[in-house]
Amino acid sequence: MQLNINKTSFEVPYDGAANPSKTEQNRAGLHGKNGINPVVTNKIFTTFSRPRITYGLEVVKLQQKELNALEIYERKLLKQIQGLPDRCANVAVYALLGTTPITVHIERNSLTTFFNIASHPEFIEHEIARRQLAMKDETSNSWFTHIRIILQKYSLPTAFEIMNNPPSKTLWKKQIDSAINNYWEEYWRDEIEQKKSLKYLNLQELATKHPHNIWKTTQNNIRDISKATIKLDF
Repeated sequence: MQLNINKTSFEVPYDGAANPSKTEQNRAGLHGKNGINPVVTNKIFTTFSRPRITYGLEVVKLQQKELNALEIYERKLLKQIQGLPDRCANVAVYALLGTTPITVHIERNSLTTFFNIASHPEFIEHEIARRQLAMKDETSNSWFTHIRIILQKYSLPTAFEIMNNPPSKTLWKKQIDSAINNYWEEYWRDEIEQKKSLKYLNLQELATKHPHNIWKTTQNNIRDISKATIKLDF
């Protein structure tokens, strides 16, 4: 599949033909109905493909249409490996696998990059960050303004607070994990309450990290996968 990011086209890693049939998809291991638990397939995707797709994007302020293109591609893939219909609600696509959208992965990497800048005042990037944060408002296209917006989104300390008193690397990682999990769990619960089709979907604890019990208790065989897929009629 081809994506256009910042007017640059690149091929997304894809195992299969340009227009693979369902039989070819199953043979290639891209569909849950071939007997592979979707959690395993998603782990392969997040370990090998997603880092290649998002490489370097943490230091770029992407346009919304570019972020949408990435999410559409990912949702299509996650629906396919779980055997979900195209009309399936987004919250179910992610919550069942215990994962977050690909754009959240980019945001997490951006926050990590900013932390590295903030915690090293001897770097020239640290000086640039202070100047940019002091001079640019929220309408600016500055990457540091983008970081400020992400921090506000997840109710994390402000950029200046982090730069003036940077936490330890371990603590910062825990803060990010907790903030992202809390934000998306609350967002998903609101969606579930608003959509009647999701009334039977119960979020598991730490929904952004652990797969739903439907997939967690499913064995790697065609029969169990097929039975689980029948239950997922959203």
